[in-house]
Amino acid sequence: MCDSSDTENGSQEEIETETPSTSTQKSGSNEEEEMRTLFHAAMILHGKIKECQNFYQSWPPTPSEFTTTNAEKMVPPSLSVFLSWLLGFSSTVSMRSHLNITANEYLKVLSLAQDIIYVSSNGRKQTPKSLSLGMAVRQITGSYALTKILNGFENSVSHPAVLSFDTALASQCLDNDVVIPEGIIPTKFTMMVWDNIDFLEETPTGAGSTHMANGIIIQQTRDDEQLPTHRKTSSTTIKKSLRSLKAPEKQLCTYILGNKESPKLHTAVTNGGIEISLVTHKPSLDPSLMLDFIYTICKYLCDELNTFLPGWTGFNTMISEKPDSISKVGYLPVVDAPVTDISTIYTILRRSADIANKLELHYAVLIFDEAVYAKAQQVRWKCDEFLTKFIFRLGEFHACMSNATAISCRFRDAGLQDILVESETVAQGSLNGVFSGKHYNRCIRAHKLVFEAMERLRFEAFLDTQSTEQKGEIIGLAKEIHGNLDKESIESYGENATLNDIAKR
Repeated sequence: MCDSSDTENGSQEEIETETPSTSTQKSGSNEEEEMRTLFHAAMILHGKIKECQNFYQSWPPTPSEFTTTNAEKMVPPSLSVFLSWLLGFSSTVSMRSHLNITANEYLKVLSLAQDIIYVSSNGRKQTPKSLSLGMAVRQITGSYALTKILNGFENSVSHPAVLSFDTALASQCLDNDVVIPEGIIPTKFTMMVWDNIDFLEETPTGAGSTHMANGIIIQQTRDDEQLPTHRKTSSTTIKKSLRSLKAPEKQLCTYILGNKESPKLHTAVTNGGIEISLVTHKPSLDPSLMLDFIYTICKYLCDELNTFLPGWTGFNTMISEKPDSISKVGYLPVVDAPVTDISTIYTILRRSADIANKLELHYAVLIFDEAVYAKAQQVRWKCDEFLTKFIFRLGEFHACMSNATAISCRFRDAGLQDILVESETVAQGSLNGVFSGKHYNRCIRAHKLVFEAMERLRFEAFLDTQSTEQKGEIIGLAKEIHGNLDKESIESYGENATLNDIAKR
């Protein structure tokens, strides 16, 4: 007979020897179950990805179609939710859990989701990210190798696909008689800027280099403003396989200036009711003059109060509010001819007039540099259509250069040159560049410093003419202003009767 204790010990040993095998079986079963779960999840997502549609309606896509909204529409919600769980951005079991993560995390999810869609379709389904990234890299760097590297990582479309998109956009522009860039709104104030774009290739004789005229169109828009689409349906289908385009022939409007004409300013002022007296326009200048005066007296007290105040530009930035509008910029077709030729200038004006008419504008502002401005005015003065349709002006950069040259003509030899050199504001070798405005940053800095110094000397001289009591009141008001440098306070001080009286004196 067997002892019962021996039987129990044998059973225990049998159980212990079977435990590792059972554990292995359970582990293998769990792994197999996890594998099945992952496989089913992958198949579900793969099916959803195959159902994705292109983000654009027709080829080529317009700039307004490269939006986060279109990327969201292209990405299946189940893929976005899965990625938000996978990356640890969300742990909420809901098909809308990806909407509760931060904006930065959501953009990362959209980026990865677009890469997955692009890879799974073997590049046949182009996403907003893949197409826009390839186009941006080509426009910024022009590097084929960099585009190829990004395409190798499946972040961007291939270089041939970028060329196809670029060619399709060019073909679309050629089909339009008057090209209006995307998002430009009719009947709204519009500016057009024209300037030269020279490549200056190295040639044996120096001739044959590229000289063209390039233009942009600018409008002020708000974020909540509805932007129209000026897309014209092409009569022919643009093929995606097209990667090159025959350059169109030059279509310049031949123009001979003939005898030059001068502007009829007296007639325009007399019959047009234009007021040119300073008294009429002074109210619009007073707020800026008062702001400069406040800056002067606050800067004057910095040493006494042992405080720091930024320069003129920083001061105006500090008390200004962020504008509620942004500039919408669109690129106009290039004129393949030197911009200073009279025929090129006439072609520019004719194209600008066509754009203004299509946008239903009564007038438009055209901006040029100094060389083009002078010739464009001669053409405008001889054509009544251009005279009534356009307002010409210099760009801010060239306007500052012209004013700097005017100041140097009057004051350079009257002691301004000596002041700048002896104060070590400008080096001796940089004087010509500063006074001509070509060394722009140094020029503007020097004139702002001279302005501040002159105004502080004027203010000190004014204080010397006041009695001790009046001087104390003025300094007290200046200290009060210095302690309240914000937009609301500055506006209230601008209407202060005492401060206005001091500024007038």
